[in-house]
Amino acid sequence: SAIGLGPARLTIAAPDTPNAPNIDLPLPNIWVNTTAVTADPSDNKCDLWEALQAVFQANYGLSPTYNNCTAKVGGMNIIGFSVVGGTITVPASGSYSDLPFVHGETVIVGPITIAGTGTSNDTHLLRTAPGAKLTVVAVVLKNAWTSGAGPAIYSDNYASVSVIGSFLVGNSAGSDGGAIYSNGDLSLMGTSFINNKTSNAPGRGGAIYMAGSGSFKSQGTTYTGNTAASGGAIYLEKPGGESSISESVFTANGVSADANNFGGGAVYNAN
Repeated sequence: SAIGLGPARLTIAAPDTPNAPNIDLPLPNIWVNTTAVTADPSDNKCDLWEALQAVFQANYGLSPTYNNCTAKVGGMNIIGFSVVGGTITVPASGSYSDLPFVHGETVIVGPITIAGTGTSNDTHLLRTAPGAKLTVVAVVLKNAWTSGAGPAIYSDNYASVSVIGSFLVGNSAGSDGGAIYSNGDLSLMGTSFINNKTSNAPGRGGAIYMAGSGSFKSQGTTYTGNTAASGGAIYLEKPGGESSISESVFTANGVSADANNFGGGAVYNAN
């Protein structure tokens, strides 16, 4: 990925991801300057846990400052990273495990890697609060595991999630959605899903499980080596809402077939 800083704008290009768009955003108003997750008020560092907590407080009438991070009240918060290309591990050691829920309109913009620790810890890397609008740009979400659903992004509060120019790699769910579980709106642009999986019944959607009546859009996105009982890459169980897949590539995704033999090596549409 490449980053360009204009007078008051941030431009990100992700040439390594097929069809990834260039993104033009205002400069981040919250800068995370450490890969540690300690929420230590005395270290003069703003970590990702503190940044998301500050966003929560700013959206609920509390102080917009939490330790060393300050969020914007009444507007979009853009979280950037001065530790470009670093890896933030969730859960970290110590008192802080899962990150705070994402609230309000929040953009997380890399390049940065947010990683789980495999099957040694049951966790979700990013979780959305009710009505949130989360945009993830140029971020790697990898190696997360949960006994439930959606270890990389868990969005069960009818939130809106957009993932742009990012990689979701090696995530695993015991239930549905090997990488992402959503019952709201989900938009994917120029993103890659690689070797994500579900393991237990019903095990639907090796990369993505979509429920609810929100919209689903996959544009210029690749799905490689994802596996599930049904819907090797994507499982759509949506009673309403538009779904579209364009300029996307599915390679070597597979199913073991669930009890109903639904199959769907690439995509299963239950409606």
